[in-house]
Amino acid sequence: MSKTSRHASALSSTHEHSLLDVFDELSFAEKWRRVLHGWRQPARSGERRWAQLQTKRLMAPFAAVLVPCVVVTILLLYAPAELRHAIIEVEYRDPTPIDPLDKKFEDPLDIPEPVEPVDVIDMEHTSVGSAGPAIGPPAKIAMPQPIDFVPVQLTRSRVVLKGVLQSRTPGGRAAARAQHGGSEKAEAAVMRVLRWLKTTQEADGSWSHGSVRPAMTAFALLTYLAHGETPASEEFGETVEKSLKYLTDSFRNDHFKGRDGHDYTHPICAYALSEAYAMTGTPLVKVVAEQAITRVVYGQHKGGGWDYGLKQTERDDTSYMGWCAQALKAAQFADLEVDGIDRAAKLAIRGFQKNAHPEGGFGYTGPGTGGLTGVGVLSMQLLGGAGTEEVREGLAWMESMTCDWEKPFGARPIYYWYYATQAKFHAGDRTWKAWNREFSLTMLKNQVVIEDAYEWNGEAHDIGYWESPSEGEGNGLVYSSTLCGLMLQVYHRGLGTFAEPEEIDVVEISLTDDPDEIKIEIL
Repeated sequence: MSKTSRHASALSSTHEHSLLDVFDELSFAEKWRRVLHGWRQPARSGERRWAQLQTKRLMAPFAAVLVPCVVVTILLLYAPAELRHAIIEVEYRDPTPIDPLDKKFEDPLDIPEPVEPVDVIDMEHTSVGSAGPAIGPPAKIAMPQPIDFVPVQLTRSRVVLKGVLQSRTPGGRAAARAQHGGSEKAEAAVMRVLRWLKTTQEADGSWSHGSVRPAMTAFALLTYLAHGETPASEEFGETVEKSLKYLTDSFRNDHFKGRDGHDYTHPICAYALSEAYAMTGTPLVKVVAEQAITRVVYGQHKGGGWDYGLKQTERDDTSYMGWCAQALKAAQFADLEVDGIDRAAKLAIRGFQKNAHPEGGFGYTGPGTGGLTGVGVLSMQLLGGAGTEEVREGLAWMESMTCDWEKPFGARPIYYWYYATQAKFHAGDRTWKAWNREFSLTMLKNQVVIEDAYEWNGEAHDIGYWESPSEGEGNGLVYSSTLCGLMLQVYHRGLGTFAEPEEIDVVEISLTDDPDEIKIEIL
């Protein structure tokens, strides 16, 4: 069967219960027909969970009318007779004269002082959850405060969430690129990779790479979301919809099926679904995202870090922790209802501090330096530690990093560049300007372009992807292409940073023999 035939078949089989049903204007009878069909599906299937949510929505109007009627009827039947037939006497009086409004105050002390106008502060809203899971006593960490030098000023409330996402609209992306040093060439390269991803998506909505299909799908979804694409998008809506359906259906018993050996899959997928809910508001996506993020919160050990597979050990794995940190930030941004999420985010700063080198840099599972420095710096920026000494020293160490395709940095350069680009962007000023000139040109020069390989609206368009410059990186074209595509969208996809918390327990750290270059088995 050809790819086109498989594509058409997949659309036919998934249409009836697709995520776009949330947006369809269906008749009342049709809605009930789909809900009844969903109730007949397996208990933990996406269709069954969707039916449960829609049943609540459909019953709400009846409950809103029925319950008040029942209450009024009971009151009328059982109220005492004297109350039902009470007569209320009303006495009418002449109105009392009121002093004129222009009365002058004779005593200067009685004159109210003028009220100074209050400046409106653009702050990020983070949900304050209830007490979190038993992960050890929290350190005395104050709530982080917003800083002035955030290069991308975001609207920070779900009430005005569309203002946040404005930077991902065509006009918002153009404005952000102009403000932060992007270019139309970068936008063209992103469009090529989005179209390449569309042509390589599997019929079930995933992107394939061995046993880690969910992680690759999450990377692709993040790349589309960064560009402002949702299931309602004209060109890529169907692609995004199918990927969301695949990820939500893949979540079973608090895990994503098809995960890798160290389960990097879980925080990566939790990250993508949290951001997807922030952009779509889809109830089913929220349900799965909250369950996935809850497991990330409970997987944090009492020292603030995370180990492979979210195991409760004392091992602080900087690489794994980076994806957990990004997942928590996206969940906070989406206002997901997860107990303990704010506490976990603040506690995680201590976990990263334990892997910070006294002279700058972050190690793998202890103090050190190397490519994972970008992971530590970005994660602490996102979690509220942008003003800490560890971040300042880490950024200073990263001044020596290069983005040279011919002489790649470390064994896994794309992985390191992905974090370094975001960390330097959040730092802003000279640090960002110098890196932006280097990395953006490198990305543009090394995209593999296939001309006129994609048709849309009757016109032929180019597609493109990236291969890692290092044979040791591995992980396939979807991995390398999505991370490069996300780098070129850094101008408009950031979720903001925070200043240093007022009080953080200082953890004594010392140099160990951890190697600079390590094997990051993400996939």
